This record gives sequence, structure tokens and C-alpha cells, in this order.
Amino acid sequence: MKESETLQKEYKAKLSEKDNWKYDDNEFRFSYKPDTNYCMDIKDSINKKLVESYSLSQQEKSVIPATLEIKYRNSLMKKIPVAFLDDSRFLTVRPLEDSLDQKSIEDDLSFRFLLRNSLEYYIEELFFYMNNGFCYAADSGQKTQLLRDVVIFEDEKQKNKIVKELKNKLPEIQEVIQPEDWEVEEYNMIIDQFFTGEKKNNIVNLCKEKNLSEYINKYYIEK
Repeated sequence: MKESETLQKEYKAKLSEKDNWKYDDNEFRFSYKPDTNYCMDIKDSINKKLVESYSLSQQEKSVIPATLEIKYRNSLMKKIPVAFLDDSRFLTVRPLEDSLDQKSIEDDLSFRFLLRNSLEYYIEELFFYMNNGFCYAADSGQKTQLLRDVVIFEDEKQKNKIVKELKNKLPEIQEVIQPEDWEVEEYNMIIDQFFTGEKKNNIVNLCKEKNLSEYINKYYIEK
């Protein structure tokens, strides 16, 4: 088995050749056509619908989690969390989560992100632009909504720099990302079937995470 770092670099190069990948919906497998030693399988879809912050802007709010197994010569290289969004109309990598402040659950300033230099982002790009029988590619509207609610940093260094800058603006951010009551009630009505118990608190936290991701994206663009 090749060294992990070398193999990831090779995988990124292969994933950049989007026209050289095909998808088999019967086997739930992505294969690199010039060398089928490179393949990825969708596994472990539990058919349990969830709601996450980056799904709130989609027409259907549900998320069905699954796992993408990255393989080389049928040996498992890495497992990456993925999700079917918008009532299983498209597939996306589940974005990572970080926070500006974690003093308490109520004050948690979390956001969703991907790193442009990561294997996860190369896979996301393949999902967006792949042809060859892939039936779960996002349309332009779905992609626009998703990228509004997920921050794409160039790398970990840039993410840490921006997070450090934003920590000087916490009072302003807390105020800006607080959802309106009507917004919370509207989401509660739409996704009532997904939550039990402390439903309203869940929705408030999801709205804050969504709003913070949008705030960071705007801050990032304006810099």
C-alpha cells in the first residue's frame, strides 16, 4: 500500500480529471476509468432523516447521512462523511464544523466549512461537475444555496487567520446571527417531523450556525 500522503496527492490529481470518472448507481461506486484501482463506494446510508444548518436553504430540509469509502486496490484508504440533500436529489460532502467561541452551548458560535486543499473538497468538486451517469449532482440553485451556507477556506492557515480576526468582533457577530422569531417559527413548521423534545432550541442553534457561515462568507469576500 502506498504511503497515505502520496496516495492522497495522487487521488487529488485523479479527482481533478472529472471526465475520467464514472458512477454506477447499482453498486453505488465511483470508478476512475483509466485505472480502476482508484474507486469510491457509498456505504452505510441509514435512511434516517436529519436537519443540519447547511440544509435549511434547500427546498427540502432533510439530510440523509452516508459514508464515502475511498479505496485503492480495494484497500480502504479513508472514510469521508457525505450526505444526500434536498430529499436525496443531490450528494455532498458533509462540511466540517468549527467555532469562534465555545463558552457554553447557548453561546456556541459554530460554522460549517471545507478546505480547498483537502481531499474532501476535491471530492465535492467531483460531485458538482461530474457527468458519466452521476444522477446526484447538484443543480445551479442547489449549489448556490449550499455554498452560501458553507465557508470554503484555502487551507487551515487561512481559516485560523480569519477565525482569529473574527474573535475580535464577537459582540457584533452574536447580534447579527441571532435569528428572528418568525424565522424560527417558519422552520419549526416546515421541519416539525425531524425533532422531538427541545425542538425550538435546536432550530435556533441551526439558524445561528447557518447565519454565521453566511456572515463569514461575506466577511471573506469583502476582505
